[in-house]
Formats: sequence, C-alpha cells, structure tokens
Amino acid sequence: MPEHSERLNKIATALARVQERLDPVRTDETGLIDDGISERTYRYASLTSVWQAIRPLLALHGLSVVQTCEAGAPDELRLTTTLLHTSGQWIRGTTAIPLPARTPQGYGSALTYARRYGLAAMVGLSVDQDDDGAQASRNEPTPGDGAAIVDRTGTPPAADARWWKVPCDEATAADWEPFMVAYANATRVPSVNREDVCRDFGIEDGGLVDYFGSTPLGEIVARGRARHGRRLRPPAPTPREGTTPEPRAA
Repeated sequence: MPEHSERLNKIATALARVQERLDPVRTDETGLIDDGISERTYRYASLTSVWQAIRPLLALHGLSVVQTCEAGAPDELRLTTTLLHTSGQWIRGTTAIPLPARTPQGYGSALTYARRYGLAAMVGLSVDQDDDGAQASRNEPTPGDGAAIVDRTGTPPAADARWWKVPCDEATAADWEPFMVAYANATRVPSVNREDVCRDFGIEDGGLVDYFGSTPLGEIVARGRARHGRRLRPPAPTPREGTTPEPRAA
C-alpha cells in the first residue's frame, strides 16, 4: 500500500508541473525470450531511457527519486520507490517481482525490471508501444517483469510450463518430461534422457539432482544450449512434391 508524508501540497504541485510536460518515452531496446523450443522478441523502454525522459523535469521542480531493495518471500524481489521533494514531502510505493531464476543474473534482471516500472509508475510516465508487460502476461504463470525482466535463462513458453522454474531437487516426473523435450530441442537432438544430460555436463558420480541441487530446470536447459554452442533454427519448410528433404544436421 502506498505511503506518503503528512502533507502533500508541495510535492503534488511539483509533480503536476512535471506531468504537464512529460511525453511518452519510446521503446529503445529489443528483448529475446528463448525457451529452448522457440524464440520470440519484444520491445521495451530501457531503464536508461526512462531516466533520461524524467530526470531534467524532476530536477527542475525540486523532485528526486530513491529506489531501495528489501527482503521478500522466496523467489521474490521487493523494490521500494520513493519520490522526494525539496520541501521534505514524499510518496512511497513498493512492488514485488517474481525472480526468473535464483541466480545473480536472475536477481539483476528482476531488479532492472522493477526499477524501470516502479520509476515510470511513480511519476506517471507512459511508454509508447511497450509490449514487455504483454509478453510477460502471455508467457509467465504469474505476473512479473520481468518481466520481466527478461533473463536469458528463460521464460516459460506457456502459462502451464511451470516446470521451467522448478528447482532440480524438487522436480517430479511431471516436470522431467517437458524438461527432456526442451533440452533435446535446445541441443538439437531427437531425444534425451538423464544419462545424456549427465554426459553433457561431465557428471560421473551421482546424478543430476546431486550435481545441480536447487538450480531451476529452465536454467539447466539454457546451460545445455550454451555448452553445445548452437542457436535454434527455424523449422524446415515442407518439401515440395517430387523433392527429397535434406537430412537434418546432427
């Protein structure tokens, strides 16, 4: 729930003057969602472009912004954005963002996403033709940036692909089946089993669970793709009648 100082008259006046001259910020970056099966791109406004759009107007009217992180629930990042005025008046709001992966990269991705959306929401900045949030709502089982925020370790390809974020040591048979399909597609082989994945990572003693522990299954897919050093190719066109399709590369 938003919080604010006892008085808001001066900060409200200053913010109104900022919004009077604030234009929508244009999308300047292209993100990639690569789930090991297919690739999709989307447009979004970067944190840098959001700051460039609002910083001169904020400074002109005695406003500044502070953004701080705090502890949240597991697999969640909480960011508090505070709008300050030289009079001492302030407005504060906190948002919670799901983590795309429990890795430093996952935290950084979620933090960047939360910062730019928290900043834009606090001052009333709109983004011209931003479909980042739309992509997140179509591809994530829960709301988020990250959106989110979008980390290369992946965003699930569909709302029911919850296995993507499941830790390896908590995966069930229902999670391993789609994981193997995605891993095979990511490494461009017809099919894989646990022994194949172990071989890719040089796991000789123990098994996948002992080796990867709490690593999300989706991140294992991304690491497998990186180890093979291959980009996914688009599906081959249907051969015309009277022609013989070329064999698929191994």
